[in-house]
Amino acid sequence: MATTSNGTSELRIAREYPGIAWLRVWTNVHTTELSDSIKSTLYAAIHEIIPTNERLVAIHLTTTTSCVRCGATDTLLHRLIVCEEGPVIWTWDKNQDSGNTTH
Repeated sequence: MATTSNGTSELRIAREYPGIAWLRVWTNVHTTELSDSIKSTLYAAIHEIIPTNERLVAIHLTTTTSCVRCGATDTLLHRLIVCEEGPVIWTWDKNQDSGNTTH
């Protein structure tokens, strides 16, 4: 976390992706029952500890930034929105906000 000029703490992911309604995301995470798997994925994303290939290349643990599922550059945003459980989680989160509980 970082301290902003007004003295509040802000997660790096919120600074990097300011267009996301983070307050709504946090509220939904804390007020609904989520599986441990989803909570774990959200925690890793929030703290940017998902081992994306982009991150692994930066620390010299792999040689390619390509996603193993689709071949696109494997970034945090790619993981959260395009591949893996990300689209399922975001769709579920949006449905919770609108009061729709269908998956």
